Amino acid sequence: MSLMPLLIRWVINALALMLVAYLVGGIHVQGFFSALVASALIGLLNAFLRPLLIILTLPLTILTLGLFAFVINALMLLLASSILAGFQVDGFGSALWGALLLTLVSWLIGALTGGDRGQGGSFTIWTSRGRRTWTRGQGPRRGHGDGSGTDPEVIDLDQDEGGKWS
Repeated sequence: MSLMPLLIRWVINALALMLVAYLVGGIHVQGFFSALVASALIGLLNAFLRPLLIILTLPLTILTLGLFAFVINALMLLLASSILAGFQVDGFGSALWGALLLTLVSWLIGALTGGDRGQGGSFTIWTSRGRRTWTRGQGPRRGHGDGSGTDPEVIDLDQDEGGKWS
């Protein structure tokens, strides 16, 4: 198992944290090294403390249709801010906006890199002439959606002459 994808994701998250600090007025990062340390600490907090908080607040999370998870993310930012000297969050409002932006960036990184599945970022577009799949580092490739099993994450739905989906 290679550590390179983890290191790349760590650096990208540190850069994302610096971007969030630039966009949100109440979040301050002293430099890139502080952003690296802060993103590592936020990752550790999200790995160990966040699941416990999610379980404890599950009824509230269900009641708010999952939006309370952003509050938990904001609390993780505030906790990291209270531990580290080079990373500061001024208040809960700034932490909430920062958590929203960091969640969006993390989602985009996962979508483009394949997330934790270990697969390269790829996406498929279905057209009238078949499908085109773009895989990171390989460029586009064509397929016909023939059910050959070459792409197990793509579900092929076709319409028959009667307009029914199969």
